[in-house]
Amino acid sequence: RVTLDVVAARIEPAAGLSFNARTFNGSAPGPTLVVAPGDRLVVNLRNRLGPGHGDHDEVANTVRRPNDTVVHAHGFHVSPAGHADNVFRVARAGEDLEFVYDVPDTHPVGTFYLHPHVHGSSGLQSAFALNAALVVRQPDHGADLGLAGDHVMMLGLVDFSSGSR
Repeated sequence: RVTLDVVAARIEPAAGLSFNARTFNGSAPGPTLVVAPGDRLVVNLRNRLGPGHGDHDEVANTVRRPNDTVVHAHGFHVSPAGHADNVFRVARAGEDLEFVYDVPDTHPVGTFYLHPHVHGSSGLQSAFALNAALVVRQPDHGADLGLAGDHVMMLGLVDFSSGSR
């Protein structure tokens, strides 16, 4: 069980470069979540953003609803029904939602990620730090092979150019 607070925070990806962004728990990227095949992952998503401009549905394929959010487990082999990976359950500003992911016993190990999926604002939110790594690890079979620990690295690109190249 994990709580992800969607909050605005000032992040500094490099010395001398900082900007305001929507984040999970005030960090960019958000926390790394680790599960194994057969686990149940419960995510309590708490949208702590305030009401924003364009919080109502407008013309499709335009930027809208910037402070509404939801989480989608990208590449995860889980059901989109009910309270699972359902991108149509939207947490408006100030609302909480619970997502329950039953990881199949046959789920492949690997690295996936959580990101917002509200049409009209998912690109804005994802591009500006609202992401978290989701690792499906090998089930523990009791063998310690003395291997080094894992290090997860998430890369992203934020283009601050003026548009003229």
